[in-house]
Amino acid sequence: MKGFFDHRKLKIMELIAGNESMAVKELSRLVKVSEATIRSDLDVLEENGKIVRFHGGARLVENRHKQEFDYQIRKNLNFQRKKKIGAKAAELVDSNDSVVLDASTTSFAMAQSLRKRDYLRHVTIIPFGIWTAVELLGHENFNVMIPGGYLRHATASISGMPTIDFFNGLIVQKAFMGAWGISS
Repeated sequence: MKGFFDHRKLKIMELIAGNESMAVKELSRLVKVSEATIRSDLDVLEENGKIVRFHGGARLVENRHKQEFDYQIRKNLNFQRKKKIGAKAAELVDSNDSVVLDASTTSFAMAQSLRKRDYLRHVTIIPFGIWTAVELLGHENFNVMIPGGYLRHATASISGMPTIDFFNGLIVQKAFMGAWGISS
């Protein structure tokens, strides 16, 4: 599966994810390539288990657009939007806050923005995402607490009962969670 993603295929996946399904003709128009090229890209995406083809189009493997993509793939989807959201969210963090960040790539973008806020002091950050924790590494004014649990390879997130137990008795001021970070 490695190496089969290029910018065009990522764009196709982003469009499908944003609309739940897309027609080949519409994808061709939006990506600005021929329908034959779109069909070829859809074949590769289907072979790699990312989409399901139907006559004239495709949808994500799951019948909803919140499919769990590999972390590196998700990081590139809507990159500029995530960067803006992350910057705005970082503005909400104050010195002495305790903050929870989910394992989303938007939280990763937020962590990148937080690193630029040198005036923050004594901020405790609890990331569910291993890459977000690494991004925060070395910032002297951040105390990074990593919850225990099981590392999910596809999402680079920490989860499970040990993670839930970690939060018993913990008090935080702010939590930043994407729609993928919430489940029943």
